[in-house]
Amino acid sequence: MISFTEFEKDGKVDWKAYHEAQTNAGERCCECGTYISCFGAKGPSRCGDCKMADTEAGEISHSSRVRCPFCKRMMEAHDLEIYGEGDHSVTCFDCQKDFTVNAEISFTFSSPALGKTGNEDDE
Repeated sequence: MISFTEFEKDGKVDWKAYHEAQTNAGERCCECGTYISCFGAKGPSRCGDCKMADTEAGEISHSSRVRCPFCKRMMEAHDLEIYGEGDHSVTCFDCQKDFTVNAEISFTFSSPALGKTGNEDDE
């Protein structure tokens, strides 16, 4: 397993090089960059979601990518400017065909810094 400390110099981590090394070692998907839970690959690998995009004929879901139903091109949702919940009409970058993508919103929770309560205005 690749350690970020191998990419630390003068107290700073070269995150780009670290992620590239993880990808080359098969720890991250070489297409979408998500962590791959079963290690043991000996080189760049794809996660289950990206593999499924090639083989699954039905509707697929992915946390950050959209598959064109015509040419199978996988595109980053942020490149398609899909930010809100609901249906979005998009055009494939490769085949230029239009299709509709449904986006579902998820939440991210931010906790205050160590030693802070997040309620400093109340004090």
